[in-house]
Amino acid sequence: MSKPLGGRTITARLKSGENLTEIIKHYENYNAKQRTHNHEDLWFHQRLTRGNAVHNLKKSGSTQGLFLVRESVNIKGSFVLSLIHKGDTQHFQITTSPHSGCFSIDNGPPFVGLDQLVHFYRTGCNGLPTALIHACKGHTVPAFLQQYGENTIIHQAVDEGIDTAVFNQILNHSNCPHLNTRNNSGRTALHEAAARGLNDLVLELYKRGADVKTRDAEGNSPLHLACRGDHAETCKILVKHCFSKPQDRCCGTGWVPLHDAAYYGHHQCIDMLLRHGAACYPRSVNGETPLDLADKRHQTNSLLILQRYQPPKPHYSSSHWLHNAVDRHKAVELLEHAGLRNGCFLVRMSKRHPGQYVLTMSFDKTVFNYEIKNKNNWFYIDDGPLFSSLEYLIDYYCRCSDGLPAELTSPVTPFARNDLPPVPGPSRPKMNERPPAPVPSNNKPSKNHGVIQQSYIPGLLPNPSDTLEDIEPSSIVLGRELGQGEFGSVLMGVWTNPLGKKVPVALKTLHGEHINTGEAEFEREAGVMMGLNHLCIVKLYGICRGETMMMVQELVAMGSALDYILDYPSAVGQADFKLWGAQIASGMNYLESKGFVHRDLALRNILLASKALVKISDFGLSRAVGAGSNYYKASAGGRWPVKWYAPESINYGTFSSSSDVWSYGITLWEIFSKGEQPYGTMTGAQVIQYIEDDKRRLIRPEGCPEKVYSIMLQCWAYNPKERPTFLRLHHKFRSDPDYFNMEVPGHRDNLDS
Repeated sequence: MSKPLGGRTITARLKSGENLTEIIKHYENYNAKQRTHNHEDLWFHQRLTRGNAVHNLKKSGSTQGLFLVRESVNIKGSFVLSLIHKGDTQHFQITTSPHSGCFSIDNGPPFVGLDQLVHFYRTGCNGLPTALIHACKGHTVPAFLQQYGENTIIHQAVDEGIDTAVFNQILNHSNCPHLNTRNNSGRTALHEAAARGLNDLVLELYKRGADVKTRDAEGNSPLHLACRGDHAETCKILVKHCFSKPQDRCCGTGWVPLHDAAYYGHHQCIDMLLRHGAACYPRSVNGETPLDLADKRHQTNSLLILQRYQPPKPHYSSSHWLHNAVDRHKAVELLEHAGLRNGCFLVRMSKRHPGQYVLTMSFDKTVFNYEIKNKNNWFYIDDGPLFSSLEYLIDYYCRCSDGLPAELTSPVTPFARNDLPPVPGPSRPKMNERPPAPVPSNNKPSKNHGVIQQSYIPGLLPNPSDTLEDIEPSSIVLGRELGQGEFGSVLMGVWTNPLGKKVPVALKTLHGEHINTGEAEFEREAGVMMGLNHLCIVKLYGICRGETMMMVQELVAMGSALDYILDYPSAVGQADFKLWGAQIASGMNYLESKGFVHRDLALRNILLASKALVKISDFGLSRAVGAGSNYYKASAGGRWPVKWYAPESINYGTFSSSSDVWSYGITLWEIFSKGEQPYGTMTGAQVIQYIEDDKRRLIRPEGCPEKVYSIMLQCWAYNPKERPTFLRLHHKFRSDPDYFNMEVPGHRDNLDS
């Protein structure tokens, strides 16, 4: 509870004869005296046009790193960062999350205040072309846009639990402060009212425009705090009357309100949230569900409610939206035929991952595709909740978007029903059955199959435990989920390095249930990556050994090149493909020079830092070649990515840089075919027969230049000795003007290394 101004409450001041205008003025004067006026904090410009921003920056000297943040003239509440880099003015849209109200630039981390965002980019570039160095003089950022603001009269009124009539007088006053201003604890008045269960004040604040999406300094919504305080009626008011969303997540932990209620054992809040559409099995950034938290904390009543919960019957059955013989392009045609209405959708079988499903939907005249992962009969999309059936999953997203661009509204119904496989129907988990932390299949082999038994090779690969840099858990801030790895999630995060610089990172996690089976492989992969330093190879910073073990890697913002090609086929062309092929050859040449074989080179493992720069990733299968040998032989069998493997790897389990060259040819084919599956629907056995009989090879992709296809054919020579080396490929790309211009601005020397 904050200390009343001058030691006297609002109620006491009113009783002593002060009028409301005088009391509000006292608070304004006090807060004005507390504000600092450092020139470097005066970077905010209200309603400034792009042209005027350029003029102001030039007038201030156009020095490197000079910046300002301006409010859009056309869109109220929209902001832009304008900065000087190498004498030119660049502009970056500051986006506001519709779910959390948090600010971010591009794919950078979210911040609850503009001041927090600016501070982050003043500590380093962190994805911008330059760090923010000098402020172009403007104004102090308004208090309601700051992470930590000031204690206003509204906060004090909530602290006192003031009479509703008096509260309304304050809210109606012409000098009433902004309702979304955070106090010096980082909470708005609505946060404080929800945390205290002051239902009348919660309703009044919402009616007057307080934003239920606004997060406090720790990333919590008012609904999170109501659940934490065991105020079930307040939760009901926020959800039912204030339209707060049960699926809204805490920016830091990824918890939804149900996590808070389960952690503290507030079973009435749990029951209320489930009755109003909350998913029973949402996941935090660490993969924990409310059931996990209730179990860990021995919250018996909460545990029983979560275990016994049965969701309502889905509104649509699978017959309304499930298509079998439909690929990505046909799905687009069907949605276009339906008018590309917002929320129009269908579910189809995945061609890339047999046995998996894909949700295809339209929004804003654009088609989106989402893989529906399936692990141990639990279904989920990205980092969304787990569901015991496909029908429950679709029904949930018909009620709330939760990460999709919109709620699902209109299913596209198949015309024929005799082509559909049985869809896993709604089922109820057994009493003691809990959803696992999912590790979905991604149509690639498990990394613990077909590998050397030792975890490192003496003389070439140092013992990982001796060389890996340990990163303190306290220096890591976890963000949203980017995807799934073999042993856990891959998360976005921010690492404060030993120099104090905040670095955007990708965090490859090892969930607790895999510690015994996966730790050696996890550390061995890190041991491979730790010694690599090349522009076209993902960089590893170290290992974080906290409650969840994490590999801390550089963040490659645009994700998988395969996903990008499939999602944006018209955004890329031959010039991009040639550049990517050249850069992959450069990175593989570097690996070859270091004595490593990758063993899993494929387009799914190529990441896009930008359209002009790709990076090789996923070193789980990589091995160092023993001294005096050009290849090694795997000592265990297992499921391997046969479609990417050379004949000698399939037949004899031998791997070398030459077998990586074969995989490189397949990867080139994937690129120029715009993400087609190599060999189509052939099984592994059929692929082996295909490349053995008459030495047949994949046909040239449509539009692929003959010169590029000739490189592929050279890579697919049956005899490993007849294949080009990566060194030869690298030099060929660099010297032949008909091929690839590999230059990336500022990085040319690195590519030649």
